[in-house]
Amino acid sequence: MTSIQELIPVLQTAIGPVILISGVGLLLLSMTNRLSRVIDRARNLLAISRPKADLPDRKRLHR
Repeated sequence: MTSIQELIPVLQTAIGPVILISGVGLLLLSMTNRLSRVIDRARNLLAISRPKADLPDRKRLHR
């Protein structure tokens, strides 16, 4: 039977990648959510400013 001292490094090696993958996934999720909020904000600002603009500015805003 193996002792606890021999089992601990094996558990650390097995669990380490799981924690790393989970952390990277959460980081990507938060970055995606922040980017989505920026895009939503830009669309809202565009929707507010487009009706008030004159024709040359509307074309520029549309691009």
